[in-house]
Amino acid sequence: MPVLVLLVLLLAGYFIFRRSQAGVSGKPCRWHEDRFRPRGRSQCWKCAECHVEAFTYDGQPPKECKRSLRSGGL
Repeated sequence: MPVLVLLVLLLAGYFIFRRSQAGVSGKPCRWHEDRFRPRGRSQCWKCAECHVEAFTYDGQPPKECKRSLRSGGL
């Protein structure tokens, strides 16, 4: 019985760790323009690796990764 409890705790810890690392692949960002958003002065870009959104005013994709700026939601 103690082995089963230990196994469940290890599995839970593993899934919590994997959840916290979601979207952090270590690969450089590959930006794609989000053309479905209404166009204003800025353009929306979405990273195919870390799934963050960024906006630019010059029509060019962002030059640096924004994954460290990801918010937890509203």
